[in-house]
Amino acid sequence: MAESRWSEKGFSLLELMVALAIFVASIGVLLAAQTAAARHQERARNLYTATALMRRLLTTAETEGIPDAGDEETKGDFGDKYPDFRWTRKISDAYADVDLLSQAAQFGVSKENVQAALPGIRQVKLIVDWGTEEKPGSADMVYYVSVR
Repeated sequence: MAESRWSEKGFSLLELMVALAIFVASIGVLLAAQTAAARHQERARNLYTATALMRRLLTTAETEGIPDAGDEETKGDFGDKYPDFRWTRKISDAYADVDLLSQAAQFGVSKENVQAALPGIRQVKLIVDWGTEEKPGSADMVYYVSVR
C-alpha cells in the first residue's frame, strides 16, 4: 500500500513560513521594547543628575546666603563635569498662591499665618535644563526660604 502524504516526517513549507513570520514579528516587538527602555533609562539618569545638581545649588545658596529678590533670572552652568546641564534661578518675594496655601494647610498652618509671614519669605524657582533643542529636558522646583 502506498504511504499517505501525511505520514511523512518534517514540516511543510507553509508551516515553516508561519513560524518564521511569528519569529520576525516577536523580534520586532522585542526591539521596540528595548529601544523604549533605553530611552526611559536615559531620561531617568538625566532626572537623577538634575536633582543632584539642584541639591548642590540649594546647599550653596544656604551656605552663601540667598540673594535679594529681583525680577531678573540668574543663569549658569555646572562646569566641565556636567557640560550638558544648565541652571536658571529666579528669586522673588513670596506671595500666597494656591500651591503655597495648600502646602501650609497640610502642616496645619492657617492662611492668615502664611500671609503674616510672607514679608520675610523669598520664593526661589530653580530650573535645570539639559540636552539640545531637538532633544531637550528639564526639571524644576520651587522652594521658600526665610530671610529674617
